[in-house]
Amino acid sequence: TGVTPLIPNYDMLNLGIYAIETFSKGPLEIEGGLRYDFRDLSTARFINNELDESQLSYQNFTAFIGGVYFLSPTLTFSSNLGSAWRPPNVNELFSQGLHHGAAAVEIGDENLNSEKSFKWVNSLEFSTTRSQLELTAYANQINDYIYLNPTGEIFVSLRGTFNVYEYLQADAFFYGVDLSGSHEFSDRMSGYFKGSIIRAKNTSENTYFPFIPSD
Repeated sequence: TGVTPLIPNYDMLNLGIYAIETFSKGPLEIEGGLRYDFRDLSTARFINNELDESQLSYQNFTAFIGGVYFLSPTLTFSSNLGSAWRPPNVNELFSQGLHHGAAAVEIGDENLNSEKSFKWVNSLEFSTTRSQLELTAYANQINDYIYLNPTGEIFVSLRGTFNVYEYLQADAFFYGVDLSGSHEFSDRMSGYFKGSIIRAKNTSENTYFPFIPSD
């Protein structure tokens, strides 16, 4: 086409293997697991009539342990502590141009590392025949969190004027609370509500991240 594509042609192979074990006794249920993941990524595209190729691979181990305790027939408490990882996506690595769907110029970074996180989630759930109520609180430490950041620059072309964004990494601390509930007033009428609060702190720069949902 004579135009460098936003992302290159690519082949991606994902492999994973995991093991989970569950233990139950009375009102208590405990579950733990281990997982290994591997990703291989091969890309190719022409830039200024020259073939540009890349070969990248990522791998990581993750684990979790969690439990559920039935405080009563209607009230349940659960807690989960685990690690997770996410390798960078193709667009985060190789974006170099106009993203038509977002009407913005995006710039990737081939040297991005995989995200690695440690998350603790606690939930309290109340459930009856007609009513459900769930309260969840969580904290999530993410190392090398990948995010799209506005550069403040403007790109002007024959297609229009577009804001420029770049993919960056920083250590992050996410924490928040979710609350939801529903109730059946009758066979014909029911209602529900839900709300969430999230904070996403950039601990590398002691600021906050862009594009985080509002309360």
